[in-house]
Amino acid sequence: MLEELEKDNGDDYMAESIAEAEKEVASKQSNSIDIQTQIKKLEDESEVKEDKNYKVDKDAKKKINKMTDDITDMALQS
Repeated sequence: MLEELEKDNGDDYMAESIAEAEKEVASKQSNSIDIQTQIKKLEDESEVKEDKNYKVDKDAKKKINKMTDDITDMALQS
């Protein structure tokens, strides 16, 4: 066992491990750019577009805001 420890070259093993890790990081960085681009594209596609022709009268808007506030209050109190 002692002979194995004396023959073991930890520096070589460590250098090999570091080289493998650097390759993996480089590979993941190139992939992450593609993933980030895809995420941005999906976010843009999923955004709700506001219909400029759709008008809500002031009374309806007040009722909607009141209902929203009531629902929020009930959720926070439960």
